[in-house]
Amino acid sequence: MEYSTEPVAVFFESGELCPEKALRFCGEEASGVGQVEGPPVHPREALRQLHKATLEKQLASDGPPLTLSALINLFVSSAFLDVGDDLMVAILSALNSTLLNLSPRSASSSSSAGPRCVTPLEASSVAVALARVESIVTQLGKTSTAASRMKEEMGSVERALLPVLQPDALLARGSARCVMRLLCDCPSWTRRCGLEEGCLRALRDHAGDGFTRANLERLLRHNASNLLLLPADVKESVERCLVELPIR
Repeated sequence: MEYSTEPVAVFFESGELCPEKALRFCGEEASGVGQVEGPPVHPREALRQLHKATLEKQLASDGPPLTLSALINLFVSSAFLDVGDDLMVAILSALNSTLLNLSPRSASSSSSAGPRCVTPLEASSVAVALARVESIVTQLGKTSTAASRMKEEMGSVERALLPVLQPDALLARGSARCVMRLLCDCPSWTRRCGLEEGCLRALRDHAGDGFTRANLERLLRHNASNLLLLPADVKESVERCLVELPIR
């Protein structure tokens, strides 16, 4: 069973960290004895600055190379904290190099079979982050050198991970959380990469296997809002499983 490995930055998006409460707490701490009073710092911005400082040190370190899991967490955090500068290029480059080193290549073919030790769940986490960085690239503009370098590195990362997210891999090693991320958190990316059909097939055939009531309800909400187009047979399967699931 695969467990969620999202870094803290991801949860600001869903409001699970209760920013209002944290903001008030930061203000109270700042007015403590021996500290200079000032306007409270929003926790997301505080985390962003801390993350950038940590990322600079990690990438400049002469120690052992960062593991794939560490690089994935750093990249996902960078995407959710909108680190849209040379630091983003650097972490993308490091992630890309590691993925290439882990990708077995056939002697008769230059195509990758997918990186070793990368699960569909990890790949789907990177996919969501890639979709977010696409918007950062758009904001930077076509004339931005950083944007051009990001697009190049993103393309390489994408090509390395696509084999891990193909239908056969999803059925063999995937999870409900993986399918949910691809269909609900980065639907345009999933559609562009040709993964939507495989995800919908996995959902249709396995809606009762690992998908929670909250997952199924979210899928139907996205379908009703035209954020996602569920074919009739997939929608029927989701609705049937939703009825069968116990209310907790």
